[in-house]
Amino acid sequence: AFVPRPTEHGVAQTTDLHPDQAWDLVASDFIDLAERLQL
Repeated sequence: AFVPRPTEHGVAQTTDLHPDQAWDLVASDFIDLAERLQL
């Protein structure tokens, strides 16, 4: 699964904001991921 973490490396982060390869699941945040996984 890909979950973007836009501030993981600070507020000026410009990488890893969008999936750059094929993922089985792309979620907007970890709550969205849990809902998609029906947890």
